[in-house]
Formats: sequence, C-alpha cells, structure tokens
Amino acid sequence: MLNTAFSSKSYQVIDVPSNKIIPLALLGILLLSIAAFPMSISSVAEDAQLGLPDGVDLCIPVEDSGLVDERLSSLGNIRYVESLEGCEVLVVGEGYLSKAANTVYEQLASRLACDEGFVIVIDGANELRCAFLEALFEALDANGLRMPVMPIENATADKTSYSIHPMLYSADIVAISFKPYGFTVIEEKTDTACDVAFAVNNYLEDKLLYAPGGIKTGAGTRMNPAVCVSPTSIEEEPPEGTTFIGSIGWKSTITYGMFGEPMGRLQARVQYYYCNATTAEGTFKFFFAYVQHWAMGFGYLGLFNYNPHIFYTTTDWNTDTYSDQVVQDWGPKNSGSNSVITYGVSVGVSGQTPTASASITYSVPGGLLIAWWDQGDPADGLAKTKHYIKDTLIDQPYTVEPSSTGFLDPEIGGAEPMVVCHEFWTDYGYSFYLINIDISFGANLYGNDVDEIEP
Repeated sequence: MLNTAFSSKSYQVIDVPSNKIIPLALLGILLLSIAAFPMSISSVAEDAQLGLPDGVDLCIPVEDSGLVDERLSSLGNIRYVESLEGCEVLVVGEGYLSKAANTVYEQLASRLACDEGFVIVIDGANELRCAFLEALFEALDANGLRMPVMPIENATADKTSYSIHPMLYSADIVAISFKPYGFTVIEEKTDTACDVAFAVNNYLEDKLLYAPGGIKTGAGTRMNPAVCVSPTSIEEEPPEGTTFIGSIGWKSTITYGMFGEPMGRLQARVQYYYCNATTAEGTFKFFFAYVQHWAMGFGYLGLFNYNPHIFYTTTDWNTDTYSDQVVQDWGPKNSGSNSVITYGVSVGVSGQTPTASASITYSVPGGLLIAWWDQGDPADGLAKTKHYIKDTLIDQPYTVEPSSTGFLDPEIGGAEPMVVCHEFWTDYGYSFYLINIDISFGANLYGNDVDEIEP
C-alpha cells in the first residue's frame, strides 16, 4: 500500500524553488511489485500511540547518535549502524544525509534490491533532503522501481516535469517507506518519540494489511494496436481485452458532531483500465475510470439521523488545461429516476472497428428510486453527476457508480501521463440541517501504471 499521512498542523503551500523540478522521465521506470495503492490521511500526529510492537529495532546511523534521547529510547531497542543493510526502521538526521551522494545512492540501491520492506524517518536536515531524494530516485531507477505515488504539484503544461510538493522539504519530519511504499509528513513535531512512533506505525500497519499476495495488480503490459474489446460488465478482474493499470482507494473519511458522535462516513475508489488503437493519425490511448462513491450515515440518541441523500461525483479529464486530453464517453447521461441505473461507456476511433466498452448497472438497498442529473462539461473535460436518493436509512451504505472514459489525442500531442482529478461529495441530514463530507485526489495515468497526486 502507498500510505501518505499528513499532520494537519499549520498547512501552507508555498512555491517550489526551480532547482527542485524533477524530470518525469526520472520516475518513468515500471514499478515491478505494485501498480497503485490508496492513500490514507491522518489528522494529527499527537494521536499516535507512543510505542512500537515488540521486536522492532530502531536503527540509528552512528553519525546521528545525537538524535537519541531518553524518550526515543523508550520506543524500542536502539541499534547504531554503518549502513542500511539489515534495517527495517531507520531514523536519520543531518549526520547520515551529509554523507557523500554516491555513498547514499549505493546503500539505497543495495537495500532496495532486497525483497524486505523498510522505512526511513528523516528528522530535520531540511536543506539536505533534495540531494537525498535525488539519490533515492536514482536508486529506484537502478532497481527498475519507482514510487507509485509521489506528493507532487501539477505537471507543467507539456507534462515533461512536475514540482515535488514543498512539504517534503519544509516539514519537521518526513518518513518514506518501501514495500509497501508511502510517505508520512509531520509539519511541526511536538514530541520526537511520539512523532517517530506515528510514522513507523503507519508503515507497520500498512505492511500487515497489504501483505504479499493480498493485492491484485495490473499486467503492466500494453495492448496490441487497435485491440480494445472488453465484456459488458465491470468486475474485480480486469475486463478482457484491456489492461487493468491500477486503482486508488478505498479512501475513507468520517465526520463527527460536537459531542464526538459519528455523523457520516464517505468512501471512494477508482479503478483504471487502458487500451489503445492505431490509425493513420497515430496511436490513440484510451483510459477508463470506473468510479465507486460510497456513503453511510449514522444516528444519535434516537433523535437525530444523518441519512446520506445527495451525491456529487466528479471526474475531471482536464481538457481545459491539457488540450490533448479529450473526454470520450461518460454515464449516466441526461437525467432521470429509476430503481436501477444501467448505462454503457465506450471508446473508439471514427472509421475503426475495434472499441472498448463496458456496461455498468447499480441500484440501492430496498429498491429505492435514484434520481440523477448529468452536470458535466465535456468541452472542459468535466464528467460530473448528481444523484439524489430520498428515503435512505441510517447505518446502511449506499453506492453510486458514474464513470467515464478519456483519450490522449496523438494529433495534438498525446503525451503521457493522462492527468485526471476526482472529487466525491455527499450531503447528510435534513433540509434545515445538512452536513457534507468530501474526498478528492488526482492521478497520473500511464499505459501500465497509476500515480496518485496530492490534492
């Protein structure tokens, strides 16, 4: 799993200096072990339990022995080390990051060549992180790996470079984990031991949850030109004739009332599929985003029920930003009301026989009527749907599945990645008292992989 956890303390986005622009090609190597994984967000580092599971050693480079104090020692056994070998949990600072760049690269490359996962927690050393990340990218490249998700800002208009999110340089603590891959960012540390425990436990929890064999991944191969045929339903297995390139989610968030009572939960997942078709104009690269928007409301004291009613689901293919990204199809279109919604989405090239298509059907428990309205703007790349379910119940989940396809036009440029953004919004409660919850994230889509983008 790729778990990116952020502390919410005084979040501020700042411009990235020009020397921190990294070429996209640097991260273009196929990830061998996983395709893409969800990102979980934690609100406060202080909630971390001060302690680590038995048997977890904290490796400290000998150059950073000054990082160790009584509180950090309370987390577990401290081992002073000369390299990364044999370390699953490493806490580093200015000492280790001041090593020669080639030494850091060689140690990272050697450690990444192993099957076992590990996490590096960086405490301070903000001005040395740029060089460390450059060594890390080179080490990943040398092993045929790359981070499936990077906290980045938007790519440039020509999609040739992007800016790493400034939080990786400005936060007090940044932890980077591998196998499973992820980031934990703590802007302002209040207690080093507590914050380190928070970061390490993120990695350990993900390692337990996403043990090898528990995740299905895409084949990581491109389809032959003009071969894009899929069945008439979407299932857990990749549709025949297309490549399942990865998924993001389930992502989850919950809101609480003034007495700490849960009011509503929102979850979201998007699965991505790829195929292509070649014509005289070039190769058209098609991407299908299968969306699932889930919500459940709760009650309080038998007096207040926060039923979910209105679902806004948006997939933005960003045509207004990247002209080569074109919406091909989406659904459900128009408006209506029914107990079962069925629609099809397809891709294709005019004059070409091969197409990829899928038929999607969904309903809600109890056979309730679902009203829907297409609120998209295809010229800008926007696929947006509003659903309304009237007589919902508490403690009962409801799911809607508006989905869409887009393609990269080779006549305009057709450059990977396809940059897509998603937003999920649900209203809970009564007309006179509504709460709402939302989730948003972005993705860079390639013919064989998915990268998540921080919103």
